[in-house]
Amino acid sequence: MEFPESSHLIITAKTKEIAEELRDMVSQFLETRGLTLSEEKTLITHIDKDFDVTGWTFRKFKGKLIVKPSKNSIKTLVRKFATIILKQGKAISPSELICRLNQVIRGWSNYHRHVVARGPF
Repeated sequence: MEFPESSHLIITAKTKEIAEELRDMVSQFLETRGLTLSEEKTLITHIDKDFDVTGWTFRKFKGKLIVKPSKNSIKTLVRKFATIILKQGKAISPSELICRLNQVIRGWSNYHRHVVARGPF
């Protein structure tokens, strides 16, 4: 059984060596429970480099950790809008179109409301 796609884990460590040791420990922990850690999705990186998790980009800037919606998350939102407007919008009333768009906007904004999202909003 593979670790569920919707489950994410971020582990911080002082050094790369400690992070690698922790990765191995977590992998062993999961294996005893019939789960596996996805090697292709596992990333060990320095906090000064940007990395994306769960639709957010984590970045250290001037000593502060900045979390904002990832570019992929924004692209996915735009694609959803395009699908609703271009494919469904022709067959439904304007009020139904607005209702469907509002559902997507509400969901996306609720998910990203606790991060730096002024630009996308």
